[in-house]
Amino acid sequence: MNKQWFGSVPTHWESIPLKYLFQFTGGGTPSRSQSAYWDGDIPWVSPKDMKSSEIKDSEEYITQKGLEDSSSSLVPEGSLLIVARSGILKRTIPVAIASQPVAINQDLRALIPTRDDFDVRFIRLFIRGYRDTLLNLWRSKGATVESLDSNEIAATPFPLPPLETQKEIIDFVDHHGSHIDVLIEKKEHMVEKLKEKREAMVTKSVTKGIDSNTEMKETEVEWIGSVPSHWERLRIGSLIEEVKHPVEVSDDEVYQEIGIRSHGKGIFHKDPVTGEEIGNKNVFEVVEKALIFNIVFAWEGAVAVSTEAENEMIASHRFPMYVPRNEEISLEYLKYFFTHGYGQGVLDWNSPGAAGRNRTLNREAMLSEEFWFPPADEQQRIAQHISDNLSKINSLINTIEQGIHLLKEKRQTFVKRAITGRTDLSDWDVSEEMESLV
Repeated sequence: MNKQWFGSVPTHWESIPLKYLFQFTGGGTPSRSQSAYWDGDIPWVSPKDMKSSEIKDSEEYITQKGLEDSSSSLVPEGSLLIVARSGILKRTIPVAIASQPVAINQDLRALIPTRDDFDVRFIRLFIRGYRDTLLNLWRSKGATVESLDSNEIAATPFPLPPLETQKEIIDFVDHHGSHIDVLIEKKEHMVEKLKEKREAMVTKSVTKGIDSNTEMKETEVEWIGSVPSHWERLRIGSLIEEVKHPVEVSDDEVYQEIGIRSHGKGIFHKDPVTGEEIGNKNVFEVVEKALIFNIVFAWEGAVAVSTEAENEMIASHRFPMYVPRNEEISLEYLKYFFTHGYGQGVLDWNSPGAAGRNRTLNREAMLSEEFWFPPADEQQRIAQHISDNLSKINSLINTIEQGIHLLKEKRQTFVKRAITGRTDLSDWDVSEEMESLV
């Protein structure tokens, strides 16, 4: 057996650097300001198109003039395309084969075969099978954006069995691997359905209540429909009020700030810093049991309730805090309200501007919005109902996702063994291997 970075392979297999199998070429982007360069008939492939094993189409097309007047390259059918610069390279290497001539942008590398005694699909399979190892070998050192070193890629030797054996391995992996892929797809579908159920459960609970027998009334607002008849229409500002406790920062003291994740995922604690590092920024004491908004990403559900874990921490002016006007009001209920359905809509349409950091919440407008709210004791019951059901659904999702992870690991091991000649292709039963994971 020969042993290199990929481990051991049969002694009669060759080991050939990719530069002796392919011609390497890069790409580019035609000027966006020139309409004559775009919406032509040449597929222009960028990282966002690299989602399958074959590239048959692209989101954007360019014209022949756009190709000629730019650094983009037209590569032939059968070329191996690799994402060479993208944040996705933190975890994987998107690789695909062009099923027709395509142009590529600057974030891709095209490997054009220069020999006919190997199958490009085998190289694609090897890259996928040894994704993590190759990421470590190929990652550019010191780059500000995740990227691969083309010279390292070109110099990396790949094992090549005889062409007939390559094709047998490819067919074997395609056939048996499809069984694993079907299982993974089914489980991923289950996760998506559970997430939809989770979202619907919370939205229904905070806008319709949890008692299916309660009497309903029409709101005369078409997109809200009916609400429980005993719920009262109230201004949001009548439920909560802002609280501020400014902190006088000392240069030699140590402070810890909070942040709030989007999509209702809670508060996180930043690394401690000195007062000198905080500088002239206005900061405030985090109040326990307060509803806190991240005013920059409130439109994305960045809302949370503080606990004793945040005692003695601070927050910048971007995290205004609100406490109940009535101590019986449930902040947990309001958190769920603002992160789902109508309540999230309130934050969305009161955060004007474009996307991202330009969408700052108009707090005064938000507080003036009205909705039908349940009595305080019912808020508590609804919040507990949501919490209990979320715990069950999230536990089930976590279990299924662990199963998906195991299946993917099993598939990775299966592919590695096959492409390095360590599997008897004539005597392998996928059903036995997968039985413990179904």
